Amino acid sequence: MIYALLAIICFIIVGIINRKIKKAKKEEEGVAADLDEILIFDTETTGIFPDSEEILELAAINGLGEVLFHERFKPEKKKSWPKAQAIHGIKPADVKDCKPISDYLPQLQEIFSKPKIICGYNVSFDLKFIHAAGIKTNAPGIIDVMKRFADSRGIYDEKHGHNKWFKLEEAAKYYNYQFEPHGALEDCKATLFVLKKLQGIED
Repeated sequence: MIYALLAIICFIIVGIINRKIKKAKKEEEGVAADLDEILIFDTETTGIFPDSEEILELAAINGLGEVLFHERFKPEKKKSWPKAQAIHGIKPADVKDCKPISDYLPQLQEIFSKPKIICGYNVSFDLKFIHAAGIKTNAPGIIDVMKRFADSRGIYDEKHGHNKWFKLEEAAKYYNYQFEPHGALEDCKATLFVLKKLQGIED
């Protein structure tokens, strides 16, 4: 009985490890795609925890720089977000007349169902928020431009055990790209610019 229980526990642990390995490979492996098959997106939120915070603004463009979506949303639960507001500047008054994100879910689901590659700067943060909002993603490839840029610089961060992460404005400045950060659409455009530089793609 004990051996059978141990075998079951080992089977579960191996399964969890394999899923994590597959996820890591999915984020690392290159997926061939045309520029119009790449989706770059960004969110501005009321906070950092997707289970309790909400998306205030979402923008998405493709690899050609064409705007696929850009809207602000009225939160359905949160009434104020002073800490986040200090960063992105979006006030409750700015979104009081906006529709909630739930009104856009069919449109957003269609947009996020099409790309072969989904990109973002610190993309795991934004993915958690759109998943919490009810948007599913199944792109074969995921690219975190923040990690790609960190690896290209190769400055090891001993404290965290990986190459140093840089803010989007720092990465953009490295390539002489100027923009106003913490606006979803402008962040998308800057992320695409950095991605193209990393890939050696010239406009």
